[in-house]
Amino acid sequence: MSFINSETTEIELAEIKQRELIENAAFEKGVKAVMATKEARRYMLNLLKECNVFGSVFTGNSRTFFLEGRRDIGLKVYKQIKEVCKDEFELMVKEGKEAGVELW
Repeated sequence: MSFINSETTEIELAEIKQRELIENAAFEKGVKAVMATKEARRYMLNLLKECNVFGSVFTGNSRTFFLEGRRDIGLKVYKQIKEVCKDEFELMVKEGKEAGVELW
């Protein structure tokens, strides 16, 4: 992560932007690689289910904090998959239903 302040030069800004583009491309490539196989999609489906992305995690006690942290990570993974691999996400859900595993 780069920090930009009032003393950051245009060259430094260009370098920061270039690094971010490279990191984003690598990130997208990674997400696509994870969602490319049926086995990996099944793993991700089970991960999202375990994180209870589409359910309530309220327990009425302090365990809620732990469950909210887990759910927050799941929501981030869900968002990343939906942004980069919408078609593969839909395929993952379909494959999950066929196997008896549903997110909601």
